Amino acid sequence: VGELASSVPAGNLFIVTSRIFGYQGQLASHGFATMTIQRLSKELVEELVSKWCDSLNEPALLQPILQQLSANPRLFELALNPMLLSLIVLVQRVRGLIPEHRHLLYEECVNILVERRYAPPEVQKEYNLTLPSDEAVHLLQRIALSLHNARLREIPRDLLDGKVIPEILESMTHSRASRLSPREIVQNIEERSQLLVERGFDDRGRALMAFSHLTFQEYLTSRALKDTTVSRGLAIVSGELLESYFSDKEWWTETALLFAAQLAGEQQVLFMQKLFPRQ
Repeated sequence: VGELASSVPAGNLFIVTSRIFGYQGQLASHGFATMTIQRLSKELVEELVSKWCDSLNEPALLQPILQQLSANPRLFELALNPMLLSLIVLVQRVRGLIPEHRHLLYEECVNILVERRYAPPEVQKEYNLTLPSDEAVHLLQRIALSLHNARLREIPRDLLDGKVIPEILESMTHSRASRLSPREIVQNIEERSQLLVERGFDDRGRALMAFSHLTFQEYLTSRALKDTTVSRGLAIVSGELLESYFSDKEWWTETALLFAAQLAGEQQVLFMQKLFPRQ
């Protein structure tokens, strides 16, 4: 990005966004100034919710959402992030109930998008006849895990179709997904949920697929890891996750925290103690 910005004629402006944790001044030498976007204020939260309700033509949603945010400090803390606030509006619209924990909010959002709960019943039925929603979620989890383990944000579509999905299908021999081609699976998931989307082309002209937001990749990876504890055991899975985390904290922090949120009691305490050992 820096080389591109330096090579174009003067007068062109570039804005590059990044998570705070992931930026260490890499573009400073190319003349970029660093600015940190503030979290939403109470007034801006109310304004964004109002605009969402207007856009959805659902004015009756406004007051219930604002009342829940006002009554629940933990939920309001999530709402200070614009993306999470948008998910809160979506979940409230479809479910009428907003989870106060981040991982549960992501779970509801993924389920709503995959099941297309906001769509007419006949549309939901059409997608589920081809690929049941539980199988679609399982595939998304395994795709996310494959990308995250490889530290990839994007993957060429031909590699997704030709290698990643066939490997996942080997453990889904009696599923409806096993009767579909990888391309049909990707098309179904992309059209029904927009969780997995095409993101341009690489330097070889290959179409690139990616999760629509890195947060979804991280959350689905954490769910895949949690599910594998049933067959592989918590000690093995959590040990491997901790090893990945300490080898690349920037890449694995969010996934590790979401994994921890799905543990309970002593298991969660022990994992967090290992994740953030006292000095």
